Amino acid sequence: MVRSPRLDAPGRLHHVFNRAARRQVLFADSRDYRYFLMLLACSVRRGELVVHAHCLMSTHFHLLVASPDGRLSCAMMRIQNAYVRYRNRRSRLDGPLVRGRFGSRPVLSLCYWRTLLRYIAYNAVQAGLCKHPFEYPYSSARYFLDDGAPPWFDRKAVEDRLGCPGTTTGMAQRYAALLRMPLTDAEARLVAQRMKHPRVAEDALDELYRAPPAYLAKWMARKIEAGRGETPWIPVAAPQAVLQAVTESEARLGAYAIRSGRKHHDGWSLLTAGLLHTLACLTTEASGRELGCHGTTVSRRFKLHRMLMLEDREYARRAGAAARRALDLTFPG
Repeated sequence: MVRSPRLDAPGRLHHVFNRAARRQVLFADSRDYRYFLMLLACSVRRGELVVHAHCLMSTHFHLLVASPDGRLSCAMMRIQNAYVRYRNRRSRLDGPLVRGRFGSRPVLSLCYWRTLLRYIAYNAVQAGLCKHPFEYPYSSARYFLDDGAPPWFDRKAVEDRLGCPGTTTGMAQRYAALLRMPLTDAEARLVAQRMKHPRVAEDALDELYRAPPAYLAKWMARKIEAGRGETPWIPVAAPQAVLQAVTESEARLGAYAIRSGRKHHDGWSLLTAGLLHTLACLTTEASGRELGCHGTTVSRRFKLHRMLMLEDREYARRAGAAARRALDLTFPG
């Protein structure tokens, strides 16, 4: 199978992740955690990586890193190979430890970067290992409690993006305020969707994050025209947020019938199928599972949704309002 190329570039941020093969343990004890972090530190000292966040769990890891000169693949290959050799020597085993090639997705928007900071920090909380991210010993969240960050961890990189340069106390407060917002199920689902989605070279999330409904409607229409029914972009809203947004609109505005030829259609059903595809980037099969119907039914609804988005102003207005609500539900902070 041909491997898709990584969208790496000097200084580009990536969400990097991998897990142990065959559901085995990746980090057995504190010695294993420390060894992996030592390998990560060595890569930083060689100038291969800048680390914004990390969280090591017993079966997997998450990193938010940038490669100053675009050597992400080389750096991660060196780290993974060295760690697997170490674990095999220690356990007197051989063979694969991780699933294989590490996963990576470029982080191209500030909004998503902030979401990933919280997603990575809350990994241990969601696993029930602690009550707050600051309590977990193998996460970078605790580095912001005081001046106890290791020298290889670049707090300034996070400080600059949080908007409080030159003030350690201010950065810690801003970071703590960010983590005081618990990670919602919608945010976790969005990250999971993006981890599975094909890599793309652009992310419109920053421009859509606070955009008015009319702008969202025009953006979706442009994407529909450009994509010709395909999905050439990445998710900007979680599926459950889309479903809730349309449900709220229907409860507030009442029934919405649309006539197409000799048939009448439920406008809310068309909107749901269309927004699941456009905002959550679900396939017709995945949308069918969410809606409890066959994929061909979803495909017909989306085809009519595309036509209405380009030709029916009232339909586009309702779609923009529902999209606005779906984004608000996905990013409540």
